[in-house]
Amino acid sequence: MGSSSSTCKPCSNPCPAGFTYSESCGWWWWQADEHTCTPNSTPAGAEIQSILEIHYTGCPCSTLGNCEGTVKRAGKCAPGQTELSLEEDCCGAPFSSAGCQDRYGSHETRTCVKDEVAVFALQDGARTCPDQFFKEWGSPEAFSVCRWCDGEVKVDENGAFLPCWLPYAANSDGDCLAYDSDNIGWYNNGQFTRGGAENLLPKFN
Repeated sequence: MGSSSSTCKPCSNPCPAGFTYSESCGWWWWQADEHTCTPNSTPAGAEIQSILEIHYTGCPCSTLGNCEGTVKRAGKCAPGQTELSLEEDCCGAPFSSAGCQDRYGSHETRTCVKDEVAVFALQDGARTCPDQFFKEWGSPEAFSVCRWCDGEVKVDENGAFLPCWLPYAANSDGDCLAYDSDNIGWYNNGQFTRGGAENLLPKFN
């Protein structure tokens, strides 16, 4: 499980089995504690997946501006990524359904892709395996500490319901397999289950 010692651990068991817990404690009032869960391995049968990262920009002008001919550029792909597409779309007045107007300029959407082995978080209720994988699914934020599914209802400090997650990977057929179905769990028709004969989540189509 997570590390055996801690100084600002937010709960008694922040990460599931097979993950490493790490933290950076903020000692001053303006510093926030940071916590992460990181998978230690890739499950047997997992295949390299293409991970998408989308750079989207808003429009260059407000309702009072005039940006005719101006294009707000999207961020570049990171080293090791390949540009999959770059789209330019015209802008319209904010809060208006009038459609494109030249005075508001245009904006870009750039999609980048990189092949990498993906262990990603699927939110509770999942019944299918995604046909596209996005960078944020495998980011530290996706593996939220103290939020992995363990059969207990998760709530915030105000008592509001919080979704939980389970770690998954995808095989060569595009089906999703649980990171550790016996010790962490898997989704059986969208319901949290631990142990037993796992049913893979079929590829979404």
